[in-house]
Amino acid sequence: MQKKLTITIDEEVYAGLYQVVGKRKISRFIESLVRPHVMYGDIREGYRQMAADTERETEAMEWSGRQPESIPVFQSDAEERAFWEANDSSGHIDWTRAKRARLVNLRPSTKSISLRLPLPLLEQIKIAANRRDVPYKSLIKVWLSEKVNAE
Repeated sequence: MQKKLTITIDEEVYAGLYQVVGKRKISRFIESLVRPHVMYGDIREGYRQMAADTERETEAMEWSGRQPESIPVFQSDAEERAFWEANDSSGHIDWTRAKRARLVNLRPSTKSISLRLPLPLLEQIKIAANRRDVPYKSLIKVWLSEKVNAE
């Protein structure tokens, strides 16, 4: 769907557009100039295609004369976190060897079970959960976890 846009430009610029681009082609010409600056999806796709060209990336790395710096060995997670907060990763990682990773099942896996409880016990659990302002099933899971970890 196209929208009409009115813009104001200098007479000389319009005359140059008219002469070089042509009367009925000015809108298309301006759109082709502006599109890359406002359509981020196209730009991102272009970057993806460029990054996927490993030959080009390798050539660029050789041309720049830059080799990735080695990553230090860290004694703790806190030390590593502090390092990456203070340093840019681009100097340490050879992105030409990077591979796409797929992170699946990031949530802890759970299994649904059926548990029969005496009604009075279930009512007591619901009352305890209500006092703590938590769902009763969540409270049961916490209690079970505490009991298992205590042993």
